[in-house]
Amino acid sequence: MKTILIIHLPVVHRGYVDLLHKHHPDTTYIIGEGYLSLLEYLSRDVRALTPQENLLALQAVVGRGFEIEIISNATLALIKPEDEIIMSDEDITRAFAKKYFPNRGILWDSAFLRWNMQNVTKEFPVDPDEEISTDQFDREMMEQANKVAKKSPDWWRQVGVVVVIEDEITITSFNTHTVGEYSSYVDGDPRTPFRPGERIDVSISEHAEARIVAYFARSNASLSGAKIYVTTFPCPTCARLLVSAGVRQVYYSNGYSLVNAREVFRENGVKVTRVLLD
Repeated sequence: MKTILIIHLPVVHRGYVDLLHKHHPDTTYIIGEGYLSLLEYLSRDVRALTPQENLLALQAVVGRGFEIEIISNATLALIKPEDEIIMSDEDITRAFAKKYFPNRGILWDSAFLRWNMQNVTKEFPVDPDEEISTDQFDREMMEQANKVAKKSPDWWRQVGVVVVIEDEITITSFNTHTVGEYSSYVDGDPRTPFRPGERIDVSISEHAEARIVAYFARSNASLSGAKIYVTTFPCPTCARLLVSAGVRQVYYSNGYSLVNAREVFRENGVKVTRVLLD
């Protein structure tokens, strides 16, 4: 029995190198260009190199001791029923396995390789810069944000925000429907078919953080240096808005990071703190 690793490389990535060193497969196969038609959107990956270029690059990175080939119909025929097949868990390998190994047990191994349908809706732990449970002021502000959240007419998720500038509450906000406060009671909610975190763009709700940024823009005022207390960790769009508006500290109580929301704050020097409530 042999151990076979099958991967798809748009570019040589540290994640692929880690997979090789982790499993030490007898043979590693790179999915070739002829199979990329399984997923049309892969043609839009601007980073993509040819499989031959990636083969040479991967061989150079991992060094000797690894047998690496570009998979073809001929090499597919060499994979025996008793061979163990390991695949990087992403869109193209899933589609490849469905077509060419429909009844085989596959060992799927996760490594962040690129944004794809497997991870673009994944809920990532936030990893705050600091967790606090004793600072009375911060706890009071978060409790106030929780009270504000209850005003939201959005049954899907109620979010409250408190803006603090120079240790004073400047304004509060909650997420609400832009068409009308009770429009979802009349027409239903387009988010109903989706799980939390999926297709966050499909919504008639205006996020509490976005309403805050809009209010300050309309008032010709500044959020520069402000602290934001929000009950649920901001989505990627709101994270970018808060950074652009000059917010320097974000406090949250619950939630997760979608796409690169956490990285947006980190890369722009915004401190993220989780406030633990009883």
